[in-house]
Amino acid sequence: MQEIEKNKNISYWHIQLHPNQINWNQERELLETTSLIGLGLLEKGNSQIKNFKNVMKIGDIVLVKRGSTPIALVEVIGNYKFNRNQNQALDWFEHRREIKVLDYATDDMPHFPQPRGTLQKAINKNTASYKYIDDWYRVPLIKLYKNSQYANQLDDSKTQLLRQPFKYYELKKWLGGDDALNILHLEKLFAWISISDKRKSPILKNIEDISKLKEFINDKKALEKMEETEDVLDGLKRMYITKFLEGLKGADKYLVRDDIDILKKLLPKDSSLDIQNENVSICFSKGKIKYFDSLFIEQYKIFKDFKIEKLNRINIFAGFNNTGKTTLLEAIYLLTKQNNIEAYFKYVKLKNKLTQLDINYMKEYFKQDIKISGKFNEIDTGIHIKKFFASNIDKKDDYSVSYEAISVIDGEAINNTIHTFEVNPLIRYVDRVELLCNSIFKSPYFYNKNEIVETYSKSLKSGEIDEIITFIQKHIDSNIMGISHDGIDAFIVKHKIPTSSPELTSYGEGLQRIFEIALSFANCRNGVLLIDELETAIHYSLFVDFSKFIQELAVKFNVQVFITTHSKECIGAFVENGVHNKDINFYTMLRGEDNQIETITYNDEALINELEQDLEVRGW
Repeated sequence: MQEIEKNKNISYWHIQLHPNQINWNQERELLETTSLIGLGLLEKGNSQIKNFKNVMKIGDIVLVKRGSTPIALVEVIGNYKFNRNQNQALDWFEHRREIKVLDYATDDMPHFPQPRGTLQKAINKNTASYKYIDDWYRVPLIKLYKNSQYANQLDDSKTQLLRQPFKYYELKKWLGGDDALNILHLEKLFAWISISDKRKSPILKNIEDISKLKEFINDKKALEKMEETEDVLDGLKRMYITKFLEGLKGADKYLVRDDIDILKKLLPKDSSLDIQNENVSICFSKGKIKYFDSLFIEQYKIFKDFKIEKLNRINIFAGFNNTGKTTLLEAIYLLTKQNNIEAYFKYVKLKNKLTQLDINYMKEYFKQDIKISGKFNEIDTGIHIKKFFASNIDKKDDYSVSYEAISVIDGEAINNTIHTFEVNPLIRYVDRVELLCNSIFKSPYFYNKNEIVETYSKSLKSGEIDEIITFIQKHIDSNIMGISHDGIDAFIVKHKIPTSSPELTSYGEGLQRIFEIALSFANCRNGVLLIDELETAIHYSLFVDFSKFIQELAVKFNVQVFITTHSKECIGAFVENGVHNKDINFYTMLRGEDNQIETITYNDEALINELEQDLEVRGW
């Protein structure tokens, strides 16, 4: 087996392999069938082709991506070749190199931090892109395994297993994350993939076993059961018993009928934080509503005493990582939800990709009070969400913790209090739930199926769906005749050329993201739409037209839009599209000398000047 530590002179790269088509989704098929990577004849890509031909070398490591989605990690094993007789349907590129696949990505993997660029070399070891590739390739666990008592068992199959924890957030965190390795947990993992005097066969034998393990890695009883029987499947079954709060959803893949019947008898009442709201009203939804003019975050995550004034219809935020762009959108979203603490719980569940929000998870997740205020429709409003231990209720033996959301609109306060228990159902005290306005948070990193179906329904009623299809036909695929929901689980594309898979998900992430963002406007009428990392999965050639479409929909439905982006091209598109430049504010977010978050604000004239001079605004 090749020794990774000896490859001192390798370089890291990241590449996108799709042709100039938004709905191309064949990277894995390409790699499996041809063992090639390559570049086409790029209009502005001479430097990239030169790098691919003259700088890239045998032994270099390349991360294959589609936007921010990792596809595979490959090693270059062949010299540069030029071939005009390529297969246009698959290996469509003329410039090519032979590779071998080291590993394929999983759906659970973290997003790659640099979604832009066709071919880029990762040079700076301190950047997130370099560290991402280095972690996946070098895998510190391999070196540590070589120094363990199981060193003589290291082979290609073990190397493949040791790559897997990098892909799963739960396993990476269990091992200590990026901060410091948990030695006890590390030794357990090594023991599970190895044989010993006491164990003649590893518990974790293949990649699929690692995938099962991450489902219950934080369940002590399930881990004990796995070790007792030396079977990862028994640990998974035990998880569905001990984690009764998650019910039986998903368990039928692994449990026989008798198992399920027993579990149904054992499961107590559901005590999760998945709550259905009743008696919900919206304070500002009709008439000519004026949007947010100012925002003040007294306390939320990394923000403390943070203020923005004179907000506009379109507000675009850029900045380096860890400057609070996404967190700012979260704060605005929570302010629109007021005392709807259930919306906060639901957001935590979606963001962290949880099947169900367990009360113990939330208890650990909630670190500090949330205090946010602002001026909306010329009215002062604010929220305060806190965790506390109640003294005025019958706590019972299984009392856990309580939460309270206090909303204030024009001086009137409304409370929503929830008491949680380990086994017994939660107790809630609330007269009514009142939202400030309609709002949606669109992120490329989690999927809210019910929300998308709801936005589709409202777009049908408003007629907006016809405008969306017209935009798609004009700018993406003229053969798409319509998109409809099947009434169950999927959106179906009506295409002039029949395909084996008519579902929208088969047409690429770009089309899907444009469709879902556009759907949101009718649902956010007279309210707020928050779009995190707008450029993700969307081809740069669409930026100008799509930004224009966003502004037109924002005016039509009177929606205030908050956008985060890493893309200078995306920002420039809003200026270049010629639509209502005075409706746009641009903000660069950065950390000041005291490490607090600050902003630099550009209105339309200042931003145009920066773009015309091609100067770099901090954070682009």
